[in-house]
Amino acid sequence: MGLTDPGRHPADRTLTNAEVLLRIYRTIRQAAGDALLIGCNTVGHLAAG
Repeated sequence: MGLTDPGRHPADRTLTNAEVLLRIYRTIRQAAGDALLIGCNTVGHLAAG
């Protein structure tokens, strides 16, 4: 049993998982503006849906 369904991949297959995650973090940071962000366990929360 894998973590995702077979055949799932990022829309841009040239990016590594780390690059995709970095883009997600940058997008969250940009969208937050001046708000204080606490990023602990962000990946786990995103994965949970």
